[in-house]
Amino acid sequence: MLYMHYAKTRPGQPDPGTGRVYAYGQAGKNFYLNAGERRLWRCLMAAGVACLAVMLGSYLYERRLVSAASTKGGPTTPAG
Repeated sequence: MLYMHYAKTRPGQPDPGTGRVYAYGQAGKNFYLNAGERRLWRCLMAAGVACLAVMLGSYLYERRLVSAASTKGGPTTPAG
């Protein structure tokens, strides 16, 4: 979403007067960011990757716990 916003609202040519000299582009569409926007872009991308890693790790950990509990006769088996 941020990419689409920046692609529509940021200049397609470098603009040293405003500090928009950092080029980004995808699918043939280039746009230029200033230092603050570039920092925000990088932080949000890193946060997105970190969130995906945490979600995947949580899923795999929970799956491992459920699998271990079911093979050891854990709390998922009826008491009798």
